[in-house]
Amino acid sequence: MKNIEKNQLGKYRYYFKYKGKNYKGSWCNSQALAREQLFEAQAKVRKDGFIDNKQITFRQVHDWVMEDRELRADESTLNKEIIDCKNHVLPYFADYPIASITIDYCQSMYDKWALELTRYDIIKMYASRVFKEAIRRDIISRNPFDYVKKPKKHKKPKEREFLERDEFITFMQAAQKLDIEKYLMVRLLAYTGMRRGELFGLTWADIDFNSHTVDINKGFKLGIGNKKKIGTPKNDSSYRVLKVDTETIELLAKWKQQQALRIRANNLKVKRDDKQFIFASQKKNEFTHPNKVYTAIEDILKTTDIKKHITPHGLRHTWTTLFIDTGVENGFMIAQKQLGHKSMRTTQDIYTHLTEDKKSKAIDIFLEGFK
Repeated sequence: MKNIEKNQLGKYRYYFKYKGKNYKGSWCNSQALAREQLFEAQAKVRKDGFIDNKQITFRQVHDWVMEDRELRADESTLNKEIIDCKNHVLPYFADYPIASITIDYCQSMYDKWALELTRYDIIKMYASRVFKEAIRRDIISRNPFDYVKKPKKHKKPKEREFLERDEFITFMQAAQKLDIEKYLMVRLLAYTGMRRGELFGLTWADIDFNSHTVDINKGFKLGIGNKKKIGTPKNDSSYRVLKVDTETIELLAKWKQQQALRIRANNLKVKRDDKQFIFASQKKNEFTHPNKVYTAIEDILKTTDIKKHITPHGLRHTWTTLFIDTGVENGFMIAQKQLGHKSMRTTQDIYTHLTEDKKSKAIDIFLEGFK
């Protein structure tokens, strides 16, 4: 962590430099304590007049925020935030003294993000977080983003494309022409609604061939600097056990045997079930990048008349759409558990088009009665 050093005995202390003068703390037992001492020392220096609050830049406060986020945020989430701030926040705020940034300027940036980005509210949240930290440190007294107005014009997100029932049947029939590994990738996504990263985090220990279940307990992620890694699921609700059909279980059993033969043919070692990824790279028998399934989906679409752009997330969306459209009781609640959403509100917000479609059909039926 920036401004924190560790010695050979495992002790930590802070350090920083201002106007040619070096400041160092006493060695302590934890990084968290050294960090708190750093904040206190910097606050004292400001109070004593060594640091002028008017000169502290947005970038400096942003760096403090990110140091804190490193301790608290999931690495994959943090990586996305770092990239977003680098591309959309820091170029417009970084070198300004944070105390000089006005409400009007923040409003202009909010309007700009809204016209250019579908995730403009998230970018605003990142920028606002920096001002909140400046308030916490008594550098400024108010957050200008608390006073901005919602932009009237904004870039609308692309409508999620998913498969209608007839298209889904056609798609899955065409998928059977793929080799067994690619077919299983697509089948598991389409028949369970699991996330792409969760699919590529699966090991054979996650499959219960007797109870016909798949245990979701980890997933592929991109860490800091887009480093590939296997980490924990997206949230606590993402830990779940999914039921699969008999045919899928039989295909998994068949693929397990074929995979072992392929691994040995490449002069590699088959790993224990809790270490052997179901979808592994051929050259090293390590976890493989989730983008591999995009190729499989594209290969399927080329053999059909389906003109939609379907992604792995589109298959997740398809599962939810077709499941809820069955009219099963408590459909949204069941879908929430299956998808691993933190709240049912998330599921409902994402799939509101279903409610609108049903409302439209109901009105058509109602009006038909008067013709």
